[in-house]
Amino acid sequence: KGFATRQTKWDALFMGIGAMGRDESIVSYLFRLLMSMAFNFTIGVIGAAVTFLFNLVSVIRSYQASIIVGFTFFALSALAMIAFLATWLIGFYLATAGA
Repeated sequence: KGFATRQTKWDALFMGIGAMGRDESIVSYLFRLLMSMAFNFTIGVIGAAVTFLFNLVSVIRSYQASIIVGFTFFALSALAMIAFLATWLIGFYLATAGA
């Protein structure tokens, strides 16, 4: 969330400096800003998911689980993360589209 917020603020600043041409309406500018925000949130969520997987490996190692138990826990946790990520992104893009 923090990554996406910072990136969207910077994108809005640089889009506002010179990107809005004479023939561009405020609606198209706001639409571009909204799509930039959606892209930044997507990148932020994917980055958080990758960080989660790397930290999950260190949690499994710290508990010194056996290979089978550790792999099973990792696989199920990764599956749950993918399900949550897909649900969140689909809901986010549906809300962004106004469906």
